[in-house]
Amino acid sequence: MKKLPNIAFYISDKRHFDYFRNLLLALCEMGNEPVLILNDTRGLYGGKALPVGYVDEMKELAGESGFTYVISSESLRKKERFKLIVSTFAYYYKIPFGAVRLKSLLFYYLSTAILKIPLLKAVLHRFTGIQKRITASAAQITPGRNWVWPEQMHANQSVFFPKGLDISEQSPDKAIRELPDLFFCHGPYDQAIIQKNTGKPVIPIGYPRYDGLSRNREEERSRIVEEFGLNPEQPLVTWLPTFAKHGRNISEWLEQFRKLSDTVNVILRPHPKLMDEQSRDFYSHLETSGAVLDHVAQRNMTDLYGASDFVCCDYGGTIFSALYTKTPLLLLDLSDHKTIAVTRNRSSDIRVRETLFHLTAEEAEERGGLQTLLNDQVFWEAQKVVQKNVRDLYFGKISIGESSHVAAKQLIKWAGSI
Repeated sequence: MKKLPNIAFYISDKRHFDYFRNLLLALCEMGNEPVLILNDTRGLYGGKALPVGYVDEMKELAGESGFTYVISSESLRKKERFKLIVSTFAYYYKIPFGAVRLKSLLFYYLSTAILKIPLLKAVLHRFTGIQKRITASAAQITPGRNWVWPEQMHANQSVFFPKGLDISEQSPDKAIRELPDLFFCHGPYDQAIIQKNTGKPVIPIGYPRYDGLSRNREEERSRIVEEFGLNPEQPLVTWLPTFAKHGRNISEWLEQFRKLSDTVNVILRPHPKLMDEQSRDFYSHLETSGAVLDHVAQRNMTDLYGASDFVCCDYGGTIFSALYTKTPLLLLDLSDHKTIAVTRNRSSDIRVRETLFHLTAEEAEERGGLQTLLNDQVFWEAQKVVQKNVRDLYFGKISIGESSHVAAKQLIKWAGSI
């Protein structure tokens, strides 16, 4: 029987190629070639069928990456099992309720009872095999929710990989807290939250995806200018709106960026989820904005942050990517930001606004528009200091370029202990 690699990576989204790329390369450099497991199973994205052609696109991207890959359903059919799997734990498989075995149902109620008793829970932590079996069965049958986590079907142990620092004080989601054996995180901020809520080992690794950022950023700028046909003499502003219903965060700010594009290169990158869900009419509307649209979901984001003179974000993880890569950041609010802030006041992308400057489109207009604000050198000199301090708060002293090797060494060490 062919010996399988010790470490696998679960790929359920095109963006994962960018998340994992540098870490995969670091593992190969250390003589531990990993394997990619490509999801091809109906049930992701809240139970919807995967888009037509999606699996073929994933296979093509995996082939281009040069890494060994397997298809999830085929791997399960062959009963292949890896020592360790790395995953964002973002999705699950839905299964017919009738397919849930009675044994899983019994184990669910057994685990629920046992894990509420501190002494028994402590004893079980000494017996990894029993603990894993109980946890796995519990994941398969939650009352009212018939799902199974692919990480537990493919590997003996699992590692949670963070995909952004836009988290709440309740992170990670209660549905997955007991599943990973090890958590990676971005820095001291999310490390403290995850440790408090899970009691599991948590290791800060920064952002492996940005390890390739060059010192002077000229390489990234040259690639982006050439790819998008930009004017190399003009500044570059990258607009990274998060996912919002009907793209309203784009609509509210569109006129401001339309005016800006007369004298500045503007790249608009809608959230990849929005790329999948919005109609062609929506995008034809955006093409009149004067901005260049980026539709590449698996984009190496190092290039965009590295090439940009400014990054404009509203909510979500892009805020913290800009801080991490030390790219000048302008925070954009929606018109009902005060309501949003009340309902999500414990989320990091709201709390970061307690320190960072932010404004609505209406407030930008009152200041003379985005062009006036971006040209204010005194303002940006002050923001440079503020944004450095905020970066230190969330990421500590983690330096760009080290993350992949830090994470790779931890994975090799953990896999070797299984």
